[in-house]
Amino acid sequence: MIAQLNTGTPFDVIDSHNTPTNFADLVAPAIITHSAIHPYFTTTSFAEPANVNGVYTFPGTSGRGILHGPGNKAVNFALQKNIPITERVNTEFRAEAFNIFNTPQFSNPDGNLNDQNFGLISGLQYNSVRQIQLALRFTF
Repeated sequence: MIAQLNTGTPFDVIDSHNTPTNFADLVAPAIITHSAIHPYFTTTSFAEPANVNGVYTFPGTSGRGILHGPGNKAVNFALQKNIPITERVNTEFRAEAFNIFNTPQFSNPDGNLNDQNFGLISGLQYNSVRQIQLALRFTF
């Protein structure tokens, strides 16, 4: 049995209203709420950077990778049984389960200030669901 605990990956809070895309302004300390159905962080902590006629006067103050997404938790399990048939012939049965408790592994929240889902988590990480595989091996 192997248990994996990982911290979340960093992500940016951006303002894509005008091109080029710019970081958002950090106007208050960002607090992570760890919610999967409500905003994952305080969205009121970010604002659109100052601009004049669509041209940014200063870059956003939030910076790169300022927040981290949800962490990962997974338990992998393997079971093996060797079955001798004769003195020279053996059989091995193996069962492996990845993420055996089927714990959801959420993706990063939407970090685009101009999206309607800003701050919300809208998906799971790729290949994060439970996977089970069985193997039977004959040696002679």
